[in-house]
Amino acid sequence: LRLPLVAYSPIARGKALEHPVVKELAMRLSRPPSEIVLRWIVQQGVVVIPMTTKRENAASNLRIFEFTLDDADMSALSAIGTAEGRTIAPGWMAGRWDV
Repeated sequence: LRLPLVAYSPIARGKALEHPVVKELAMRLSRPPSEIVLRWIVQQGVVVIPMTTKRENAASNLRIFEFTLDDADMSALSAIGTAEGRTIAPGWMAGRWDV
């Protein structure tokens, strides 16, 4: 049984866009930080559901399929993390999803 993993808050309410590694890759690749983060997630086979209310952001979200990240870029992004393992962690969720 192959169930897809889904990222419901893929840019961590904007927090992921401010990380220095994301900003550096965005500048080097001439892409907005959101495209870098979304591409990293999709390139791992995860489905993303980014929220947007702006047409230009929706168009940017679709541009993640126009490029790929190389292995070094994927590794650099994969090394980003928090001690708790997630950026958005509502109290009601604690312990329920960690195995």
